[in-house]
Formats: sequence, structure tokens, C-alpha cells
Amino acid sequence: MFSYKLKPLSKPVHMNTFFGQKRNFCWDNQPIPRDFEKTFSSLREKLQEIEQLRSDVQQSSVQAASRCSELSGYFNELEKNTEIVGQHLEELNRLWKEEGKKNQDIIKDACHKLIKGFGIYGA
Repeated sequence: MFSYKLKPLSKPVHMNTFFGQKRNFCWDNQPIPRDFEKTFSSLREKLQEIEQLRSDVQQSSVQAASRCSELSGYFNELEKNTEIVGQHLEELNRLWKEEGKKNQDIIKDACHKLIKGFGIYGA
């Protein structure tokens, strides 16, 4: 993953240089923290978590793209079905108007015959 190398010291550093505290190692006159390994191991863990999250996000985006494609297919099918239903409704409306006129004419003729049959004049 990562490799860290100590830089060579520019000049020898005495162990008791920094505020009279004893240090184990130094490079470029800076003390190495005592929890150096712990810090880098926690950074490695965080990096692994980030890599896992990145992988999860990538997998989720692939799944989302697949789902979007599937939904697009459904919407296309719905659009086709809507057009078909619209055509059927137009046909029903046309038939209703035609049959309604025929039936209205039949009803008018029947009413006229009934009225004439009862002897009601003026109809």
C-alpha cells in the first residue's frame, strides 16, 4: 500500500534535544510521535474504509443505472399502452356518438308513433 522511509539526518541530533524530553527517533530535527505505528495503522484502516465506500458507491451507481434502464423500458411500454388506450377511447367516443344518434332517431320515431297512436295531434 504505502511505504514510508526515514530521510537521512542532515546532522546528528541528540536524544535530549527537544525540551529536555527523550525521543526515540528523529528526522530533519522533528520528533517521531510515540504512537507513529498506531497513527499509520489507523490511517490504513480509514483508507480501507474509504476504498470500501468507493466500491459500494460504484456498485450502487451500476445498480442505479440498471434500474433506470429498466424503468425507462417500463415508461416506454406505458407510453405505448397510453397511445393504444387513447385510440380505443376515440373509437368508443365515435361509436357512442353514431349509435347515440341512431338510438335517438329510433326513440323519436317511436315517440311519434306512440303519440299518433294515442291520437294526440300536433305532434
